[in-house]
Amino acid sequence: MSREDYPDGKFTLAFLRSGDDLDVGPNATHVPMIELTHNWETASYTRGDAYGHVAYAVDSIAAIQTRLRKHGFDLSWGPGETPSGTRKMAFVDDPDGFEIELLEGK
Repeated sequence: MSREDYPDGKFTLAFLRSGDDLDVGPNATHVPMIELTHNWETASYTRGDAYGHVAYAVDSIAAIQTRLRKHGFDLSWGPGETPSGTRKMAFVDDPDGFEIELLEGK
């Protein structure tokens, strides 16, 4: 949705939202987003045991994979099926190695 650079604080915020979550206007009630933060001078983060990953609903894993490949990235796993076998899923790693799960469909 947007990207905001803060040179004085030396960080960037990126806001992502699914197209299905787009509810804008004066009466908007449903606008979930995920905010990602990049701290410019942080070389790495230590992965702990209190956080696993976030999941993000997408219309098409194939479309996401095409966009990733266009920019020199790819999925880190999948696509495959969810444990229940009812949906497709895949993973992509952020630059620090944290996983983002992609869930296709509703």
